[in-house]
Amino acid sequence: MLFRHPMDSCTTATAISRDVSNFFQENQLSWDSLVGMCTDRAPAMLGLQSGFITRVKEKNPSIVGAHCILDHEASRTLPTEMRNILNVATKVVNFVKGGALNSHLFKLLCKDMESEHDAMLFHTNIQWLSKGNMLGWLYELQEEIAIFLDFQQKTDLHDKFQSEGFQLSLAYLVDIFKVLNALNLKLQGKHQHFHTP
Repeated sequence: MLFRHPMDSCTTATAISRDVSNFFQENQLSWDSLVGMCTDRAPAMLGLQSGFITRVKEKNPSIVGAHCILDHEASRTLPTEMRNILNVATKVVNFVKGGALNSHLFKLLCKDMESEHDAMLFHTNIQWLSKGNMLGWLYELQEEIAIFLDFQQKTDLHDKFQSEGFQLSLAYLVDIFKVLNALNLKLQGKHQHFHTP
């Protein structure tokens, strides 16, 4: 990893390029020294006309761009049954977070129940590994979510969410993504590689 820098406002290709270019200038680094970069599938990274990778290749055309290997492996190897469970989980989260009223009502319910969390993490298709955090919170708030779905008369989602098979599969997905997220974090930092103990 080259460096880590929080993005205070937006994460557009322009903002990311500016921050990375500033880092290169401040540390007197040459773009010719950069041989490769690994990104997620975010549009700001991949845009053909103005994405971050395109902007970096303007500075050094020989740079090799790649997607996160964990992202690729996780999405490629997840069995269909688990993908279906993930889709139901995503529908539940999107329903809870899908509107200001639902988010507000769910927050009030969580406060009334003195829950550890008072909101759901939103799901994104772009950052696949962030699903681990979303799934973890979904599992931790399963009682609150079941009550909320019942109160909102979302019978179809409620029944799927409450089924024993769904709950067991959700717990399994939480465990899988917890390990993937830990591996992802382990690979970040100076001199970190797959073979680093």
